[in-house]
Amino acid sequence: MIKKPLITFDAYSQKGGIEEVRFLCEELLAEQGPIQVVNSMFYRLPFRLRVGARAVFDVNGVIPARIVVINSVDVPIAEVEGRVPKITHPELASDVLITLNPVTLDDNAKASIVTALNDPDYTKAAAGIHPLNIHPEDPLKALNSLIVSYKVLCGKEVQSDRVRRVLRKDIFGAPMYKLHMFKHRHDAIDYNKIEEGIEGARPNSTIPFDGVGSMHDIDVDMIAKVRKRLNHGTEYVFYSMAIQAEDYMRQTDFMNALLYSVIAFENAHAEFVEHVAETKAGCSKARKWAQNLIREAGVSAMIRLTPYLFMDAENRPSDTTVKSVIRAIQIRNELAHAKRDNQRNLKIDSYKSNDLIPLVEAVFNYINAIARQLPD
Repeated sequence: MIKKPLITFDAYSQKGGIEEVRFLCEELLAEQGPIQVVNSMFYRLPFRLRVGARAVFDVNGVIPARIVVINSVDVPIAEVEGRVPKITHPELASDVLITLNPVTLDDNAKASIVTALNDPDYTKAAAGIHPLNIHPEDPLKALNSLIVSYKVLCGKEVQSDRVRRVLRKDIFGAPMYKLHMFKHRHDAIDYNKIEEGIEGARPNSTIPFDGVGSMHDIDVDMIAKVRKRLNHGTEYVFYSMAIQAEDYMRQTDFMNALLYSVIAFENAHAEFVEHVAETKAGCSKARKWAQNLIREAGVSAMIRLTPYLFMDAENRPSDTTVKSVIRAIQIRNELAHAKRDNQRNLKIDSYKSNDLIPLVEAVFNYINAIARQLPD
């Protein structure tokens, strides 16, 4: 793909501590007609995905991408501080290289890139070149699709690893590297060249862990299932919302945990009822009928009836769980509509952690009962 690089690894600091690695081809930029740029981002996660030393995942969806997860053990805090380490569960980090689909450059864009390269302040000159600027949400969407699939399929095995959805601040508050590679429109992407190109720019460890030992990887069959889900599986929105609720639980922000868990539940419940209706009726119109049923019968009534009308007995949530879910929805509504008591105090201010935690757990139990009966 690249025969004679104009710049091999020209790393420099940008505003905010972000570093960029430019890997450009002089001949391609000089050619007439459109060429394509392949944009990659490389950065370190604040947790480890237990998928071996190196694993590749192709993510379909709104933002297709190829993600390479590279694992290595970080330096223990004990070595940094010169003290005896505690024998605790280690915190390990994963490096990820995310490569997005090619973007076509016209002659104007190519000329702008050449001009920017000759400018003393490349950062400023290149800021307005749209094809080289990766929108922050694009790699996040692809990466979070992987994380959601990983957590959904691996479940309890990775529950204590502190794996969560990645936020903008996780990426832009830490060392990050971007790589731009150019190719002819009909040439295949040389992923090996991209991975070799970024290897020399991998960030130094910024995430020491308190402990010794290593974290065992998940089974290779489970990794294959994650790949399959990313390529061919059905993407349910409620999984992502439920993982956000789980993140809030970990932060002891129980009101937000309840809010996101209820949103996840209502999405899962609607998805399940629509799926059952479509399966039994054998036509896509049944989804619309199911939506009308939920709207006309009311959410509370449908939540009570769904376990008995549509679920197998062994997967059915208990009556206590159902009542707790309805209570959680009521509290969500009090929050949404700023409900007040007789003394004009906001009702949500009266709830303590002990009130909210069991309700969030009940919502998760109902979601799990639904998830077990939805297709992958």
